[in-house]
Amino acid sequence: MGDKVTLPYLFKQNGFETIGLGKIFHRMDNYDDAKAWDAYYNFETAEMGKQGEKRNLTDGKLKWCWWQAREGTDDDQEDGQIAKKAVELIKTKRDKPFFLAVGLKKQHDPFVAPKKYFDMYPLEVCAPPVLPEGWQPPYNQTLPSETSIFNNFTDQDKREFLRSYYACTSFMDAQVVRLLDALKASGQLENTLVVFFKDHGYHLGEHNWWNKVTVFEKGTNAPFIMAGIAVGKKGIKSNAMFEFVDIYPTLAELMNLKHVPEYLEGKSFANSVEDPTKPFRSEVIALTRRGTMLGKNGEKQRLEICRMGFWKKRKRTL
Repeated sequence: MGDKVTLPYLFKQNGFETIGLGKIFHRMDNYDDAKAWDAYYNFETAEMGKQGEKRNLTDGKLKWCWWQAREGTDDDQEDGQIAKKAVELIKTKRDKPFFLAVGLKKQHDPFVAPKKYFDMYPLEVCAPPVLPEGWQPPYNQTLPSETSIFNNFTDQDKREFLRSYYACTSFMDAQVVRLLDALKASGQLENTLVVFFKDHGYHLGEHNWWNKVTVFEKGTNAPFIMAGIAVGKKGIKSNAMFEFVDIYPTLAELMNLKHVPEYLEGKSFANSVEDPTKPFRSEVIALTRRGTMLGKNGEKQRLEICRMGFWKKRKRTL
């Protein structure tokens, strides 16, 4: 991260104990900020957790597009181990305020979860969307080239994809519940600001696409929930719009942090957290990339062809 002050590093500079778990800076081996953390933990799937029925839905054409209903318990999976460690840390008594970043990896592909979560979703209830007759993408750059592979999806393939994604979602939900239960049991739930979000949206067959990286609303509308201290009215949806670059300055303001960097691109929406009826941004923008180009030495490079998506209304739960 060079000389930039990341969010956890700012918390650390303000006297917080900072601990990271799992996937925070995408992957810690590529995007590390060791100075930001008092401790950081990564985990690996247990041998039992690698077993179970599996299938690649594209016969191997897309290496990521596979599911596995795995044997063992939640704690035989990385996310289960992350949640277990988070619960341990929450229950640990400490003298300093605490910043805990929990990076769960599911529902990210490949779609693997303990078998009991797959069993929650029989194939007959996993109904894929039906495209209008004659549907075509509005622009050549609307979807990545892999959409041709999805054209070959059978009804069985689509239902298996939905089942595996739903299974991973329920698996992830169960880990979040473990953290919230630990906060409640330790008496810290009302003294904690909980921020839950995912980094992007996802298509489950809409527009004949089964992935991310689009500027359709399904590709850009990501969940975001704030609960606990500093939140005004509870359990309601806000029409206030923001971009994820706004989270950093918002948390800095809500937690009264000092020495906030002046170079931050985002803006604080703390007023909308305290009063969800207050508006924030009038628009938000999404970009994506398409295509390839040849570099100076003939190597292929990604060609950035940006299509912008503008939205005027977006609900977030506060």
